[in-house]
Amino acid sequence: MARILYITPFFNFPPRDGASLRAVNLFEKLSEKHDVELLTYNTKGLEYYINQSNGKFKIHKLTSIHKKNIKLSFFQRLISSELPGFASHDINCIADDFEKLILESGTYDIYYFATQLMGQAVLKKKWPGIYAIDLYDIYSTYTKGKYLNVPFWRPFHWLFRIEALRVKSYEKKILRLFDHILVTSEEDMKIINYLLNKPSIHEVLTGINFPKELTRNVENGTILMVANFEYAGNNEGIKWFYKHVWQIILDKINNAKLVLVGKCPLEIQTMTKKEDNITITGIVPNLTGFYEKAACVILPLFHDGGTKTKLLEAMAYRTPIVSTKEAAKGIKNMNSIIIANDPKTFASSVTSILTNGIDDADLDQSRQLIQNHYTWDKIGDKLNHLIYKMAKARMNK
Repeated sequence: MARILYITPFFNFPPRDGASLRAVNLFEKLSEKHDVELLTYNTKGLEYYINQSNGKFKIHKLTSIHKKNIKLSFFQRLISSELPGFASHDINCIADDFEKLILESGTYDIYYFATQLMGQAVLKKKWPGIYAIDLYDIYSTYTKGKYLNVPFWRPFHWLFRIEALRVKSYEKKILRLFDHILVTSEEDMKIINYLLNKPSIHEVLTGINFPKELTRNVENGTILMVANFEYAGNNEGIKWFYKHVWQIILDKINNAKLVLVGKCPLEIQTMTKKEDNITITGIVPNLTGFYEKAACVILPLFHDGGTKTKLLEAMAYRTPIVSTKEAAKGIKNMNSIIIANDPKTFASSVTSILTNGIDDADLDQSRQLIQNHYTWDKIGDKLNHLIYKMAKARMNK
């Protein structure tokens, strides 16, 4: 049994975003086999989790808060010394809390950092032990995707390109300090290996809570997207779909309905308020009914990242999917997923599903893949085995 400090910025409870789902479930799976303590931001969700768990877990709170990124002008971003995303976390305060906890509680066998946002604290100081970092996303590839999606003659292309170079350099600086790097897909493993050429890169899939009971009650023409639409990638994706794809679908299927489930900013609500066949639900307590009614799930995302939780959920619910190449990362050769990156192809793929559906055998194959490889029990077992090997290797030194 290893003594582990699990450090994450994302521990929203109940977990609804992909990062929190991963953090909460992996923390609990590690706790089944090891002595694990949590260090995270003090939020209402964390307090609720503490009350629900009745003191089962040892939890420590960061003294700083997770700040929202400040919107800067083009010139301010150009000369800013702060990096997008990273600047919303106080690296000095996190490092001080980290050091204070170790001085009070003693050192740990393994320091498990969820994301580079927490991992940057190691730039300040390291204590004896094994350092592992879990990359839900790789920011180098995300920022590269931003400038690739903007024409080179526009000024923001060059701003995004400069930011991408700075993020890549900073990310490499952080990752070099870790003994083990965990990624969510084979594609990300290749990216990190190219970035650093380190031997200690491990694939630990992301997962879902698998729905054992399943009833399909499809409403004809219903298109579903589940997301946090305040997140830049989802925000840009749904705007692209609405502006370039939605009308093409309506011209062919006039009873098509679009349902957006998740946190939704005012700008999206305003953009779609005159559309009678678009429903925005906001955050809901349970997604089951929405997946069961959906004739098609869409994932119009263009910035690279880890395997998308909503992709896995749709597969588990036997729902046909139209996705961009970037959003389907990590999943290969599934006939229940149609890949489309331009508006006409995306629209024709959606209308084809709404009209003809997808073969039941293909939907069954997708669901079986999730059950076999993407449940938290299976992922947790693999992670516990990996942690055991890390701890054993340290003992043998």
